[in-house]
Amino acid sequence: MFIKGLCIFIVLVSLTIGCSANTNIKTADNTPKTTSESNNNIENKRNLLQDHSNAASLFIENLGYKIGINSGVGIGIKLPIDFKYKKDSVEIGDFLYEKNQLSKEFGLDFSKYMGKGLYLLGYQISNNDISKGFIIMFFDNEKMVGAWIGDSNEEDLKTLMRNLETYSY
Repeated sequence: MFIKGLCIFIVLVSLTIGCSANTNIKTADNTPKTTSESNNNIENKRNLLQDHSNAASLFIENLGYKIGINSGVGIGIKLPIDFKYKKDSVEIGDFLYEKNQLSKEFGLDFSKYMGKGLYLLGYQISNNDISKGFIIMFFDNEKMVGAWIGDSNEEDLKTLMRNLETYSY
């Protein structure tokens, strides 16, 4: 329930920002963007998110799974600088190292993206109407760089959300 509520909140915030004609958006050097630049940026993000969704759907389909209805979650995350990172008593670096090893089984490796921002996309997956878990995928721009299947109660997602910096994408 927490994850679904978070997804709804993120979508509402994104729509509010995207739909506001007077949105004051600044670039990295703190200069204001024109409305046209802002609209192009929003459209580019929408297209990129659609590309992520399409790539994820195809990836999941090729694994022989189906996506659970209304199970998707997507958010920007920042990976820690290395696999040694700890937050409080949680060894999130070790956790990510293990997940990267699982990603390698799919021919993916997100180790060179440590310390960088990525887009996380996750779905409940099933095969013949039997839940098979929750798949998490990491994207850097158009490229999928990590993926693994965790348990169906979304514990991997919860661990990531609690221990990594997150942001609206």
